[in-house]
Amino acid sequence: VATFMVSAALMTSAQAATVTGTVKGPDGKPLMGVFVVAEDAKIHRSVYVLSGADGAYRIADLPAATYDVKIKAIGWQAEPRANVALKADDKRALDFALKARPVEWAELTTYQGRKLLPKTPEHDLSHRDPFFGTCWQSCHSFQNRMADKALDKDGWRAMVQYMVDSMFAGESRRLTEQQMDDYSAYLAVMFGPESPKPASPQEMPEYKSLVRSFDATSMNIVYVEYDMPAPNGMGPWSALEDRDGMMWIPYYGRGNEVIRLNPDTGEMAHFKLPFAKTAGIHSVTPSADGTVWFVETALGKIAQLEIGRALV
Repeated sequence: VATFMVSAALMTSAQAATVTGTVKGPDGKPLMGVFVVAEDAKIHRSVYVLSGADGAYRIADLPAATYDVKIKAIGWQAEPRANVALKADDKRALDFALKARPVEWAELTTYQGRKLLPKTPEHDLSHRDPFFGTCWQSCHSFQNRMADKALDKDGWRAMVQYMVDSMFAGESRRLTEQQMDDYSAYLAVMFGPESPKPASPQEMPEYKSLVRSFDATSMNIVYVEYDMPAPNGMGPWSALEDRDGMMWIPYYGRGNEVIRLNPDTGEMAHFKLPFAKTAGIHSVTPSADGTVWFVETALGKIAQLEIGRALV
């Protein structure tokens, strides 16, 4: 499942529920900067807010539904509140008592990863590093595609080959065999079963100096997130809003489809290409006249969506 997140001011409604509460640490003191999430699994929609300096949070303007309410914070955990049924105008108070847990490598920022992940004489993860520029920085960083795996060199070689075939549209000349072997070996150093890095980056003396601090005004933000299916392993690339407030989203690589998302209801309409060859849909543009255009990067084509025929 891929996720698409946008920052937004939630629509106010006279018939909307509110969840409030406080977030505290093991010592009973309030914790600032903890995400509290109200997830409606039925429509794959989640609303995120941050706890303030006093540990308080407020998730407002929630439609009547059943939610899972939980926290997300680096180095912290708490028991989630499942199946919280909210009716219109409900006001629910839910407090969270957090416990410490090890920081995971997948939770680091790209900058922190560049500083803390193992280096080799050939790879230092600087901007001049060929691996950093080709396989890391060009499309995605390490958090969701690399850090959650523990593959040996052969396993990573298969992953690199997959990227060449899927994301480079079969143009293997963009990575030579020597480059693929080199990158596979380095991936095994960073994320292989015998990687020299500790189980948690928190164990490294340098970690603490790389943690950024924020002031209370930075907590005044709301995120709305939609879980989006990715059956072919390729998820959303970008999003543009049309004249009716719908979001149009391309599935890049071998995803081979365009999705129209209703941000109010979470409803998704799938427009799939009628062939399996990788199209590499890179962008979707809804026009003022209601037509929708998209680019098939891998095929060197521009296409127009015929909604009446493609809707599934």
